[in-house]
Amino acid sequence: MCERFGISRSPLREAYHVLATEGLLNLSPSRGAVVTAPTLEEVLQHYVLLKALETLGIELACDNATEDDLDQLELLHRKMRRLAEKGDMAGLLKVNNDVHRTIVCASGNQPLIDTHQIISRHIIRLQNINGAIEHSVEESYQEHEVFMEALLNRDKPVAIATFKAHLSTVEDNLRKRLETSAYKP
Repeated sequence: MCERFGISRSPLREAYHVLATEGLLNLSPSRGAVVTAPTLEEVLQHYVLLKALETLGIELACDNATEDDLDQLELLHRKMRRLAEKGDMAGLLKVNNDVHRTIVCASGNQPLIDTHQIISRHIIRLQNINGAIEHSVEESYQEHEVFMEALLNRDKPVAIATFKAHLSTVEDNLRKRLETSAYKP
């Protein structure tokens, strides 16, 4: 890996220790680093925290987002629309993660931003291990359409309520995915 990324062993070891601290790797003296396999309970615990962080993020973004933040969110939302029209679930999922991250960043709250980055890795990791969590591209986009309109208009009560509804749909889809035989930790 050092050769592949053009780095020395010290930064690689440091990265391994950070990932191990976050629970994403197990470090064994004689075996090296092994990616951990999340359990259903662990994923759902992380998702409970992620929902709370992202709900706070959209609440603060309604008050604190700059015009540049809102422009970036609108740009990402238009990109989601194009991907939804194509039925590109993998592309949509990536941009979806970008939208959620950008909302949290638009909150202007650095501790929230930092914590969200760590916690969201656990859900994104599951997506990367097992592919896209299957659900309707149209459903996902339509839910985004509603909360994005409210956020862009800084309508905090509607933005929060519709975003919470979206996060509940995401949780339902996540549970379905984790409870099927397709998920093998």
